[in-house]
Amino acid sequence: MSNSPPGDAFGEALKALFLQAGRPTLESAAKAVSRPNVTVSRQRVSDWRNGRHIPHDYAVVEPLLTWLTMRAVDAGATDVMPLPEWKKLWARAQGRAAGDAKTAPRGGTPSVVSTR
Repeated sequence: MSNSPPGDAFGEALKALFLQAGRPTLESAAKAVSRPNVTVSRQRVSDWRNGRHIPHDYAVVEPLLTWLTMRAVDAGATDVMPLPEWKKLWARAQGRAAGDAKTAPRGGTPSVVSTR
């Protein structure tokens, strides 16, 4: 796994959480976690779930993790990763992504659009 892109473990875990949460649509997930000052697109949720991008700020993805976790628990899942573990997983992926950015430029769009 050391040769895997930084978001692979995060993305795989997020895919599993989507399954535990009853496979909500990307659209419903994006709507559930968007707030007045932060818009999360369906594509961005897909990118996170597929490990293509990792949000630079944990606070951006935490509402999605919370929403999915609540759905998973309500659906009867018993082996749901606790939020503190998600934060550790995010930090590991973010740390590797930051290290990669020093050696190779990364392009793309920001994880969210903020109007603050």
